[in-house]
Amino acid sequence: MDSILHSNLQPTITIIIATYNELCNIQKTLDSIYYQKYTNIEVIVIDGNSDDGTIEILIKNQDLLSKWLSEKDSGLYDAWNKGLNLSSGEWIMFLGAGDTLNSDALNSYANSIKINNKELNFITSKGRLNDNNGKFIREIGKSLNKKTFQKYMTICHPGSLHHKSLFLKNGNYDINYKICADYEFLMRSLSDLNTSFIDKALVDILDGGISSYSFKGLYETKIIKMSKRPKILVEWEWIIALIKLFLKIKLLNRKLS
Repeated sequence: MDSILHSNLQPTITIIIATYNELCNIQKTLDSIYYQKYTNIEVIVIDGNSDDGTIEILIKNQDLLSKWLSEKDSGLYDAWNKGLNLSSGEWIMFLGAGDTLNSDALNSYANSIKINNKELNFITSKGRLNDNNGKFIREIGKSLNKKTFQKYMTICHPGSLHHKSLFLKNGNYDINYKICADYEFLMRSLSDLNTSFIDKALVDILDGGISSYSFKGLYETKIIKMSKRPKILVEWEWIIALIKLFLKIKLLNRKLS
C-alpha cells in the first residue's frame, strides 16, 4: 500500500455513534460535538430501531447529523459497520451514546495529524470514565505498545481516530464478536498500526459498556489472543482474569447490598 499522505490541512473526521433506546444519553453526546472548535466533521448515527424517543432527538438534531438511519441490526459492531459503509471521512471515530468530547478534542487530534503527518493511521488519547451520575471513576488509556496490547486492551478506544485505510486494507468489524470486536480489529491490524498518543483526557466515557463485568467479554478476548500468543500463556491469563472478574462482581454486590 502506498504511504498515507495527509495533504488536507483540515481532514474530514467522521464520528460514528450507535444508539438503541438512548433517550437519556444521546443529546449530551451530540452537544459535545456541537461545541467542537474543529469544523470539518461528518456525524453519522446508526440507531437500532429505538422506541423510547431517541428518534425524536435525532430529528431535532438533523442540522448536525450528516446521515442517520434507524433499523434493526445485529448489535453494536453491525451498527458500526453500517456507519463505516456510509462514511466519507479520511479519519473515523466511534463514540457511545453518553460519551462526550472535550471541547478542544478534535483540534487536538488535528494537530497530532499535522505534526505526525507521514504514515500515521491511528491516534489515541486518555479518557475519563464516569458513572451514570457523572461522578469520576478513573482515567484510562495508554500509548499503544504492541507487545503489551497482545495481552490486553491498553488504549482508550472511545474517541480514538482510525485512518480509513485501516478498514479498506483489513476489513470492517467481525460481528461474530459481540463484545470485543474493536479489540479483534486492532489485533488483526496490529502490524499495520502507526500510532500517535495524546497524553491528556479528550473524552468522558459513560461506564457500563458492553464489556463491563462480562464473562463473555473475557472469553472473546481469550479467543482473540490465541492467534497472537502462546496458548499456555493465554490460558493462564484467562484464569487470572476470571478470578479478578469474580472479585470485582463480589465487591460490586457488597456495595449494592
